[in-house]
Amino acid sequence: MHKTNLKKIVENKIKELLKKIKKFRDSHPNCPCNVCCKACKKLCGTRLCAVHQKIKDVFSTLVKKVNLKEKANRFLKYVSKLTVKSFFEDVYHKLIRISKEQPRTALLVYVLLLSAFFAAFIDVPFANYRLHTKSTFLWTSLASINPGCWTILILALIWLGLMMLAGSSITSTKFEFYASSVKIINYIGFSVLFCTVFCAILKFIVGRYSPEIAEQSSKSSGFTLNFAKTSCPSYGVASIFVLAFTLKEFFNKYNLYLLCGASIISLSLLLVAKCYISDAILGAYIGYLSSRATKWFFDQNKENFPIFTRK
Repeated sequence: MHKTNLKKIVENKIKELLKKIKKFRDSHPNCPCNVCCKACKKLCGTRLCAVHQKIKDVFSTLVKKVNLKEKANRFLKYVSKLTVKSFFEDVYHKLIRISKEQPRTALLVYVLLLSAFFAAFIDVPFANYRLHTKSTFLWTSLASINPGCWTILILALIWLGLMMLAGSSITSTKFEFYASSVKIINYIGFSVLFCTVFCAILKFIVGRYSPEIAEQSSKSSGFTLNFAKTSCPSYGVASIFVLAFTLKEFFNKYNLYLLCGASIISLSLLLVAKCYISDAILGAYIGYLSSRATKWFFDQNKENFPIFTRK
């Protein structure tokens, strides 16, 4: 209440002062009111001209401040409502369009961005936390299930067994069953071979130590053939995902179970600190890419490359 009363009093005083100035200016039309002149003081003996100029200066500064504030508010509204909103809307629509027109290319971009984000902010703290935390028996057991480098050997043994069974089969139905099984093993073997080659090339180029080795040595290997110490990309995650994506081509009914199993085993590798999160993301993508490359290799229609989709 005190502030409102004081405001009213000031406003009334200013109004009275302005009335006096107006009355003075009417009685002295030749007075230059923009400045405080000596002629006005001689005529009326007052300093109304100077007061009038001060009031004008105060009001002009207030008006400038108000204009600047309004301009700032307008600029902020423009930036917040129009510029930023339209920018993000444009980016969103472009991402949707690219995802629809080039889904595999968009997937590659998303994987690289996500891997870069985890490598910059989350990989090292999470890996250090898991290294100094005792893992449960469940996660260590699941991590040991991962075949990894033994995948090619296991597939070769299965292939030899199926070939022996096909050769010793008496009936044609059994022979056809074993022959079709051999074809499936060949298809899976090519997928694993592609996956191994992709992982070996990236491991050689990147040369990022696994969390256990990185804790002991801060130096980065880089261009090394010692793949046992490097984890980018994770060959364990890549091998389990290439099996899941390849088996999904033949057993589509169980695709959800296959992908869930691969995800759980990959999670166990992260929790026992065998690799970083970005390594696992790249490994899962290489598993998917290897399965797509195998399908493209065996397909007669070679239009759609595994990474790029042409329509």
